[in-house]
Amino acid sequence: MIEVRDMIKNHVRYVIGNGKHISIWYDKWCEQGPLCEYITRRTIFDARLEDSMKVADMFNEGKWNWPSEWMINFLNIGKIDIPSWQDDKKDKVQWFTNKNLLMDFSTKQAWEDLRIDNPSVGWCKVVWFNQMVPRHAFILWLAMQGRLMTQDRMEKWQTNGTLFCTFCQAGPDSHEHLFFQCPYTMEIWDCMRKMTNLQNVSYRMDNSVQEIAENKVQNNIGMVVCKLVLAASVTIFGKKGIIDCSRRKKEMGMNYARALSIMLG
Repeated sequence: MIEVRDMIKNHVRYVIGNGKHISIWYDKWCEQGPLCEYITRRTIFDARLEDSMKVADMFNEGKWNWPSEWMINFLNIGKIDIPSWQDDKKDKVQWFTNKNLLMDFSTKQAWEDLRIDNPSVGWCKVVWFNQMVPRHAFILWLAMQGRLMTQDRMEKWQTNGTLFCTFCQAGPDSHEHLFFQCPYTMEIWDCMRKMTNLQNVSYRMDNSVQEIAENKVQNNIGMVVCKLVLAASVTIFGKKGIIDCSRRKKEMGMNYARALSIMLG
């Protein structure tokens, strides 16, 4: 949260109206500010000034009332322009964008300015498109990054060799096994391929997604159906695997608890 706060502070600007609600020390109201970055509280108190002063408190008869020694010690002070005061207008907080524009705050603009703008992956249009079921998109997105809770990721909690694929029971499942190297899921995926225009698509999920993404036409009804079928298949198999893993993890926790209670007598 502290890191995000510091990021946001760089985008907040205070526009002077009557200057009665902007901190002269701590708010960013001029190009040289905030002044607290080089004028310490000790310096403020030594000059017999208040820590709670507003911009209007330092301005009188059309000029700034800075302590005379500050003009020598803090050269930036002399560079601060005299603002255009409007006694009947309130001070305003605005958002300073990455394109150096001042505008009213909006969550959309804040997100655009604060987020890390990573390049798009080649398969983004296979996962995110208007007709996609949001839940399916999320599961497919996790699967593409290898982040589903498959059994190969659970081995660090259980190493006694009792994990096995929910479908074929031939051994621990993994993203590669579940999508779609498992004999059971491969057979179902083969049926799905034949029902849609996916006959030439790979039996591996990552290759399937890549091959669909390379298709130049993404928005016709046939391609939309193909992407929906792929996402639904991954969701069904992935969800079943997650539920099974969660059940096994709960069972492991109960076994550990029982063993601990026996050891403690």
